[in-house]
Amino acid sequence: MTAFAGGDAARAFVLQWADDAFVSGHWLSSAAGTYGPDLEENLALGSIAQEHLGHARALYLTLAGDDRGVDRLVFLRDAAEFRSSSLADAWVANDWAFLTVKELLCALLEVARCGAVAEAASGTWRDLSATIARDVEVHVEHWQQWVVRLGAAAEGRERVGAALRVLWPLLGDAVDAATWRDGGKELFGADVAADRVLAQAAKRGRAIFGAAAFLAGGSDLPDLRPPAVASGGRAGRHDAAFVRALHELQSVYRSAPEVQLT
Repeated sequence: MTAFAGGDAARAFVLQWADDAFVSGHWLSSAAGTYGPDLEENLALGSIAQEHLGHARALYLTLAGDDRGVDRLVFLRDAAEFRSSSLADAWVANDWAFLTVKELLCALLEVARCGAVAEAASGTWRDLSATIARDVEVHVEHWQQWVVRLGAAAEGRERVGAALRVLWPLLGDAVDAATWRDGGKELFGADVAADRVLAQAAKRGRAIFGAAAFLAGGSDLPDLRPPAVASGGRAGRHDAAFVRALHELQSVYRSAPEVQLT
């Protein structure tokens, strides 16, 4: 594969994109097989997680050039070098409503980001973004169905509302306006407009969640704006749970990074 054609901003843009997919896939895969309302849903979790990780690998390959390079990006970076958003990082074990809301918001953001890239780019980048978007639209449909099912009962509405209060603001923080603008210009010759991406994701989110339907007191989902400066995971600041999970994930590879499977 040819060397990555882009400067620091372009690399940062792709790294955010890949890290979001990788971290979401890792957390989801940790639940597959042992978590979920039923066997069928456990199988679905594994399939969605696998697609997240496949998208991450495709994006990492554009940066690293080969599989050994991808391994180094995944297994040899410290936590502070990961640029996944705080939304992708978010995880609460054994909380189905939280997982549903988190995955749906991540999927809405991904579809909007891919759409913006497809408009700005051509060739390989346009094709890759279109492929990812097609996969993730299926994820949107899956998680939307679970929102409807959870919303059919009072307890489900309460749990979804609690998750929304935590996760909705993180949707805004996931959009790094400066990196997406500068990285888009370097890679595609056009700004990947962060405000438009966020507006599209938030609009679909409002329609799905029905705004006040899941929030106590008739409150609405607040307006979101891209932060002026990258924060949280986008700035390399991750919580202790992320650091522990990454350490566990990387431990075997770091014990013998020179070993190659044949």
